[in-house]
Amino acid sequence: MNGEDRFSGVTHYTHVDVQPGGINIQHVEHLHQADILKAIGVELEVKKTAAQQEESTAPEVLESPEAENYWAKLHAAGFVDAEHKLSPSTTRKQAMYIAECFAERLEIKSKWKTFEHFWGISNLAQEKWDVQQTGTLPKRSKEIDKIFGV
Repeated sequence: MNGEDRFSGVTHYTHVDVQPGGINIQHVEHLHQADILKAIGVELEVKKTAAQQEESTAPEVLESPEAENYWAKLHAAGFVDAEHKLSPSTTRKQAMYIAECFAERLEIKSKWKTFEHFWGISNLAQEKWDVQQTGTLPKRSKEIDKIFGV
């Protein structure tokens, strides 16, 4: 059970601090769960919601006329939506492969960071490593190659 579950119904907090010079009692009411967790030293990790992730805009290099041509083809093939976000049916390995093709064609130096931030996913380099270890390209890789003229 994590700290958040243990204190979900708590609305007040009492802190007792016993020191050689006396006792300090602090009582606070009407706290929110996050305030109580913070008071007892539980750090909360703030995660972006899906809506916040969608607000991420494409870096300039991904908005060039050449990039827009690739995006249009990827959208037509069902890999991305109209805002260039990954379709639910697009696998992580396909996302890695698309990022790699973009990086080659548009000479993007920090390809993993660029696409991980834009798509709100992580560890694309791990997907690349997995593909290298297995020697198996992602499904529909030939279709992606055709889009990028490989």
